[in-house]
Amino acid sequence: MENESLEFSKVFEFLDYAGNKGVLNSNTTNVLRAACTKINPFLETKSEKNVSWVKGNLEELYRRVANKDQSLTPSSLQSYKSRALKAVTLLEKWADNPTTWHQNLRTRRAGKKNNSGNVQPKKSGEEKHTPREEAIEISYPLRAGFNFLATIPRGLKMSEVKKIVFHLATYAEDFNPSADWLSGDKKRAD
Repeated sequence: MENESLEFSKVFEFLDYAGNKGVLNSNTTNVLRAACTKINPFLETKSEKNVSWVKGNLEELYRRVANKDQSLTPSSLQSYKSRALKAVTLLEKWADNPTTWHQNLRTRRAGKKNNSGNVQPKKSGEEKHTPREEAIEISYPLRAGFNFLATIPRGLKMSEVKKIVFHLATYAEDFNPSADWLSGDKKRAD
């Protein structure tokens, strides 16, 4: 379809289609529709109702929106404008060939952003490390050939020591959770 003859009202039909078919997320279609609804009342003449005209005059259209609704902040207006542009651009691509059109979907992944703003996936085992000056590495011989190794914070508190002891106790082959093993009673299994 020639975009010069594409009517702006088709954007609403397109968003319904894309939302119903699951091509676009319903939240996305809702915000795109809201942005287009803001400018629709200002399209009066036949040429103004044309997608190409709207696309080329978004700045002017949103100036009119701002004059009419002074409660909108500049950042809100900018968001509406970029969403309307996205909706019109998607409509044009769809109108060029509806049978082969598809929206490239973005997927969000956990990770860090690099300098270009792209998300880098978090590598397995990548943890936040404590600076060495805030930690103490300990090695304690348990039996021949085995040492207990740990990295603990400087200024360790007794409450933290108890957590470590209780956690390590569960690894003991002869651990008896019903025994009062922490107090030193001989009730525990030896």
